[in-house]
Amino acid sequence: MRILVITDNIGGNAPGIVIERFLCEMSKSESVDALTYEYVKSPDMPSLGNVTVLGQMFETEKIRRRFNTASIKWLGANPADELRKNNALKALRGKSYDIILGCCYGCYLFGLTAGIAAKRRFRVPLVSFFMDAIPSPVGWIEDGLYRHRMERLVTKGLRQADGLLSTNPKMLDYEAGFLPVDRHVGIGGKNTSGHAMTDFVFTPCVTSSLTRIPRAASADFTFLYAGSIYGPRRLDHLLKAFARLIDEGRNVRLNFVGTHDIEKTISGLPNNVQEKITITNRVADLTPYYSQACALVDIDAELPDDVFLSSKITNYVSIDRPVISETGPDSESRRLFKGLKTVIQCGHDAEELHDAMEEVITCRVPDDYSERDSIIKQFSLEENSAKLIAFLKSFRTPHSL
Repeated sequence: MRILVITDNIGGNAPGIVIERFLCEMSKSESVDALTYEYVKSPDMPSLGNVTVLGQMFETEKIRRRFNTASIKWLGANPADELRKNNALKALRGKSYDIILGCCYGCYLFGLTAGIAAKRRFRVPLVSFFMDAIPSPVGWIEDGLYRHRMERLVTKGLRQADGLLSTNPKMLDYEAGFLPVDRHVGIGGKNTSGHAMTDFVFTPCVTSSLTRIPRAASADFTFLYAGSIYGPRRLDHLLKAFARLIDEGRNVRLNFVGTHDIEKTISGLPNNVQEKITITNRVADLTPYYSQACALVDIDAELPDDVFLSSKITNYVSIDRPVISETGPDSESRRLFKGLKTVIQCGHDAEELHDAMEEVITCRVPDDYSERDSIIKQFSLEENSAKLIAFLKSFRTPHSL
């Protein structure tokens, strides 16, 4: 099958790295070309062939993001994408494809904008892959002009797509809500020809089996949080629980790796708590920090029905450490990991987090991680790439949403 993947970025940011992984895996069995603004090869991934790089119009992602959001808010479109979409396809002159996969995330809709143009040029189906909830739900962003304009762009674009993918069932259902009412289908929904029009593939972890990392010798119990804290994700409950453990005389530490702009929050804590907290810049290899950790901490958004599934936890479960998951009652994380004894699920509540950390300290968490085998496979790159290819192959002929 000849696939054209259109995306704003490959390898240069978190969504771009996910796209790069999918492209490398898909290329093992299919003929895959990619059209992108930017390709930054990850050091642990093979080089991709057949990538057409258009080049970014702005030097930094911060400027690009501001330009995109301002354009959508005030103009109702991204003029850079609109101006470049047809010229971009000229670089593919003489090619032919069986299907287009347009990847979108955040405020970047190049995969949808150029995907529609590519669908018309090559006269093949378009599958839109929304890696984020777009527009972001209220709570992540305000319900203002930008969100309304983005919703209009998404709704208009999806009318012209033939299939829709997202990264978990809850997010897919949210995204499908922007389809016209008479075309809103649930997960696995089919058209009159019997074709599945919507599905999900998980953001893949880098391994398909449990990774065993020897525990570093230490008198302290170190809890690790790896990643960013932003939007409606909050540190309040975790820090309160951690401070209580210190007041109770527990030998505990809290490590943050790749976590930005939390110094002000930490500075408000008592000195004896601050001195037990370490903040480290982003690193390429987390193995040394995993080895020091007695447990890994994940924090979901403090929203009643959040649609996001943290990519952090999909990697955490492949490490032989207990996971403490602070999450909502109806979250995708709550559903996926329910019943796992090595994943301790807590509400947004300091008391529950304290008890979970105490459970780890007193060694009441089982040391048998075989219960995670099936969930690790479910998150594996091989499993999700195969599912993605199978979904694309179902589009033998155009069948519009």
